[in-house]
Amino acid sequence: MNPRQNGEENGADGTAPLVIVKVENGFKVYSPADPRKSCLVTGSSEDPACTCTEFQQNALTCRHIEAVRTTFGGNGAQEEDRYAVEERLAIQHENGGAQERASSNQAAAPTQMLVKRSVSPDGRIDSLSVEFSTPVDESAGTAVVNHAARLLGIQAAIVKGFLNGSRNGGGTPAQSNQRNQENGAVLAEMVSIGGMDGKWGRRLFITLQAGSQSLRLYGNKTQLAEAIQNAGFPRMAERIEEGVALRVPCRVITKPSPDGKYLNIERVMPMQPPAGNGGWGR
Repeated sequence: MNPRQNGEENGADGTAPLVIVKVENGFKVYSPADPRKSCLVTGSSEDPACTCTEFQQNALTCRHIEAVRTTFGGNGAQEEDRYAVEERLAIQHENGGAQERASSNQAAAPTQMLVKRSVSPDGRIDSLSVEFSTPVDESAGTAVVNHAARLLGIQAAIVKGFLNGSRNGGGTPAQSNQRNQENGAVLAEMVSIGGMDGKWGRRLFITLQAGSQSLRLYGNKTQLAEAIQNAGFPRMAERIEEGVALRVPCRVITKPSPDGKYLNIERVMPMQPPAGNGGWGR
């Protein structure tokens, strides 16, 4: 708040001006530097009282009482107008103070980014985790929302670059079009779990990439979990939900549909046959 600075106004004695707001049972008085710490001035101008420590010790007057006397010495319509002006200024100051505190907190504790990448020697696992940590002032809602939106945009750009790199050789080996001569299996990758509306409701499927071909394996949660387990990743089969990214390498045996329009997946197998198995076996 910015009280008038003439010789008869609050703060003319050289001290910092106080914010004074008319409330139901008196006057709320506080310093602009700390709006949360306020005092309540009650009573009349002849017999005032204040909740501050200064008045409790003095038992006569205090800075808060004198500020109320100086600022609201009159009465009637003029006094009511002053109350309205003081309240509007106080609200503006509190809103501005919240934004300043939010900016101050962010400056004191800058945003931190934590990037984790997990890669296995055989190339089966190549995952990325991007986390942001930033201070939040609950009273500055709009500023927090805008800041979060910017961080999510940065996070999306990082993840997109990682996924593009994986497709271009940073993840699954590129020889996914090579065939196993023994049973016709091809190298593939389970990309993600998707869903679509069908005649009987929502249908789930696993999207697979086999060379230049994009395939879909439809089924219920149990069937999709079994396919992921057959690829050699039982822990990933515990979460079957639409939108889950997999990035799981595997081998698949495919067969054209009866009308020849589609390529169906008949069987899902691990990247390598179990030791001592002697082959894949049908």
